[in-house]
Parts: sequence; structure tokens; C-alpha cells
Amino acid sequence: MKKWACTHIFVTVYFKDNSLTKTNLNLEKDLNSIFNLFEKTITPKALVEYNFIEVSSDDGIRFKDHEIKKYASTLDFINNNFN
Repeated sequence: MKKWACTHIFVTVYFKDNSLTKTNLNLEKDLNSIFNLFEKTITPKALVEYNFIEVSSDDGIRFKDHEIKKYASTLDFINNNFN
């Protein structure tokens, strides 16, 4: 029997309008939950690309997991990529 492995995952995550901002007190916790879900539950490891988008928007913000991991923390990622 041949085993198949997922090598790439594209995840679109929808947020309420005006919540992809530094002022959203829950954004760090929400992103940590999302990152942990894919980091700790998918084996073998796959390249994960996230598309963060607000419900009424057509424009998402895309990041690959290895780009996000370059930041010291999720809060550092937020501060450098969201208004």
C-alpha cells in the first residue's frame, strides 16, 4: 500500500471586519491557536501558507509559516505586519 503525505497546506482564515489590527486584544491568542493547530497536529510537517482576510474584504494577507517563524513572537509578527 502506498502512503501519501500532504506537503503543502493553504489555509484561509476569516476574521470579523476591523479585527486584523494591533488593537484587537484577541489577535495574538487567535493566531497562536491557529499556528499551534497546524504545527502540532499535521505529520509529517507540511509547508503551511496562511491567508488572513476580513469577512467583507477581497484582499487577504498571505504568509508562509517559515516567514512567520522569523519573528521573535506572534506579537512581534503582529506589530510588524498589521496596522
